Amino acid sequence: MSNSKRILVKSIAFDILRYALSVLMIPYAVGKLMGVQFTVIPFSAWQLPLEQVQPFQLAWAFLGYTQWFQITLGVFEFIPCVLLFFRRTALMGAVLMLPMAISVALINYSLDLSSYTKTIILVILSINLVLLALCHDVLAKAVRSLIVKHGTYKTSNILKSLLSLLLLIACCVYYAKTSFFTRDMEDSLTGHWTEKRPYEWNLIDESYGGSVLEPRKLKMYFMPHNAYTEINDSSHNVRFIEYDIDKNKKLIRFHYQRWPEYKSDTYIMRDSAYYEMQSDSVLKLIRYEKGSKHLYVFRRRIINETK
Repeated sequence: MSNSKRILVKSIAFDILRYALSVLMIPYAVGKLMGVQFTVIPFSAWQLPLEQVQPFQLAWAFLGYTQWFQITLGVFEFIPCVLLFFRRTALMGAVLMLPMAISVALINYSLDLSSYTKTIILVILSINLVLLALCHDVLAKAVRSLIVKHGTYKTSNILKSLLSLLLLIACCVYYAKTSFFTRDMEDSLTGHWTEKRPYEWNLIDESYGGSVLEPRKLKMYFMPHNAYTEINDSSHNVRFIEYDIDKNKKLIRFHYQRWPEYKSDTYIMRDSAYYEMQSDSVLKLIRYEKGSKHLYVFRRRIINETK
């Protein structure tokens, strides 16, 4: 094939693909701009516990939680679509579309959404990559102009780049070691939260001064960094208080040192309680109030156990 024919074929292929990419993405961009794409269905799903929500419902609830965020996503998708319709700006549109296509593909495959949506985004991403491949010479020239100035790369520039790389590695290592959540924060109370299977401790028996009390709701959740919250008949506490464990005295202390403003929250577990693990799945807490013994017996439930 002659060079002129090769250029013509490449030009026709580029035009077909840029229109195809834009046409495939426009419905999703417009749906977001109208604020209707991320609608959680069926509406009864809003009443489900988090562990029972389907992946696509979770994604839609998150991405569509606020209208302005959904519309903003639509803007970032719509602008590349417009640029792709004009040959002079098509390459810019393909470049801007790539991060959007990659992020949508990651969401689809990580949350295991429907095979239809995964197929569509795979086609979109493939077209996007082919478009960029057709313009590889232009992109390579742009990258070279950013990296190498006036055709040379001085020793001082290499040293600066190495220093920047070392600084980046140091930052990554530091934040990996000082992360808010680390894997060594799992124990017999928290459960395997790094595997999305934390423990929920449900009250199954309660007595005071030897008398059995009426059943009531009390669910305890022990979390990393000694954070604690609970659900009871009076409140669904979504804010944390703290707990400390004295293994020698078999004592759990509940306190508000880190968050004193939460003292008004309706927590049942306050102050201190002696604990006893009867088995892996049964926990006893004992508090002494006005000289009388207050006994709580909890049974463990593994959240997301069936997933």
